[in-house]
Amino acid sequence: MNCNKHVDTISAYVDGEVTPEERVAMERHFASCSECSRRLASYRSLKHIVGRLQGRVSLPEPVDARIGGLRFRFGEQQWSKWIQWLTGALAATAAVLAVYLTFWVKASPERNTSLVHELVADHVRFGQSTMATEVASQDPSVVSRFFANRLDFDPYVPILAGADLIGGRVCTIAGSKSQLLFYRLGDRKLSLYVMNQPVDAVSQCRQVGQHHVCGRRHGPLSLVLVGDESDSALEELLKRAAL
Repeated sequence: MNCNKHVDTISAYVDGEVTPEERVAMERHFASCSECSRRLASYRSLKHIVGRLQGRVSLPEPVDARIGGLRFRFGEQQWSKWIQWLTGALAATAAVLAVYLTFWVKASPERNTSLVHELVADHVRFGQSTMATEVASQDPSVVSRFFANRLDFDPYVPILAGADLIGGRVCTIAGSKSQLLFYRLGDRKLSLYVMNQPVDAVSQCRQVGQHHVCGRRHGPLSLVLVGDESDSALEELLKRAAL
């Protein structure tokens, strides 16, 4: 089948307006011609986009007539090339929007607030139960060995001045495995989350009810401390955290 002739009928093929014999011949041609296969994909993509818009957007009659006039003026072959360009432009625009939306979601205050609430909820769930501890020891080296090979980063078990290490467990925060360490400060429990990801939500201390959440970076890791202590007390503990 001649490609130029095929271009003139590709729109009718997509719309189901060809005879069974023509459809069989065209499908054979699509199987052997990559250029025409790309044109077919472009037509189908545009038809899908227009189909989704139907019922949402109605073009004014002068605009609709203008589009029809352009199609008649340029002919099916030029129209096909224009549709291919338009489809590519729409795809490029969608890719840019996807990158922008991804950045926006990561940086949005709603996401940050959600993460802070997730940390507090996890602290309340596990921090108040003696059964939550998967490894119980006051020895940082013992606790560190427990986390070895259970995380995608090297374990970090710091000493918090004035607080006693109780133990820890593996938990999941923001969809990633994290290291959760339990400490006791007087009669209160603290939860220290060690995560292999930046946590912008707690670059400044946040408060949820009676609980405070503070964080800092330690090399590639994020340390987030959750407890009933004041912001200044948590920040001081994090500042003086040491191996």
